[in-house]
Amino acid sequence: MPAALPAPSLAELLALARARPGGLDDASAGIGTGSHLVGALVAQRSGVPMTHVPYAGTAQAMNALASGEVQLFSDAAGTPAELARCAAAERARWTEVVRAANIRPA
Repeated sequence: MPAALPAPSLAELLALARARPGGLDDASAGIGTGSHLVGALVAQRSGVPMTHVPYAGTAQAMNALASGEVQLFSDAAGTPAELARCAAAERARWTEVVRAANIRPA
């Protein structure tokens, strides 16, 4: 789930989604993939309305999650966590690049 959502756990995300008109947009790596089936199972068991948004693979689905285009994506254990770790490191790196670019010689 994107860092911008105020829900650090799946239970809190589902509670937030219940109060949200339209529910969640759930990415998958494609129709019939494991991520599609997990998303459908979460929607069914939780009763939270979700719109399935299929992508052409894991990379595209993870990009959609990272950009905030979708709110949920399920994949192999570790993959989304690694993306979050890398995204935080990349943001920090670009923050330093922007700071350096804004330094003007006297």
